[in-house]
Amino acid sequence: MKCPRCNKNDAVKIQFKDDFSICPDCFEKMRREAIAPHIENRMKHVGVPSRYLGAWLTDFPKLDLDIDKPYFIIGPVDTGKTHLLAALVKEQLLKQKRCIWIKAPMFFADVRESPDRGAKLLKQITAIPYLFIDDLGAERLTDWVFECWYRIIDYRYSEQKYTSVTLNKVDNLDERLFRRLRDMTTLLEMNDD
Repeated sequence: MKCPRCNKNDAVKIQFKDDFSICPDCFEKMRREAIAPHIENRMKHVGVPSRYLGAWLTDFPKLDLDIDKPYFIIGPVDTGKTHLLAALVKEQLLKQKRCIWIKAPMFFADVRESPDRGAKLLKQITAIPYLFIDDLGAERLTDWVFECWYRIIDYRYSEQKYTSVTLNKVDNLDERLFRRLRDMTTLLEMNDD
């Protein structure tokens, strides 16, 4: 049976209000289009910046990604790392996973601003099942910042919690943090291509 949307021959009959035929790919595309506004609202709620709410993994056709794996995304500025991280958040939200997105420098500004709120934030991002950290290493790495990152990353590493991260340069990161992240994620190097 032919799909009326794409003319593929693998359409199946769907029973809804009216019976119609559609291929699995087109059905998935329709489903995603229908829930996109809801998912984008959830993305905003978990901390994804507005600029990246429209991110989809299909924006990266050259990448063969396993959405169940956490990624350590490294590359120079303006290679799509943040856009890809947002697309990964969207995929987890589509699967109804609990996520938090943090922009590393902004996160530590918030933590420093209020010690009580900071302690709550640190506890929250340590415990959340799916954590997405954008621009790790962009903040000034003081002893206190390193200790906080190490406690967060080490706990998540030990408990095998999903953590995806973007980073511009490896040399912006302490070697112990780098090794923990490397061991708990799949390294993905982005370039200008």
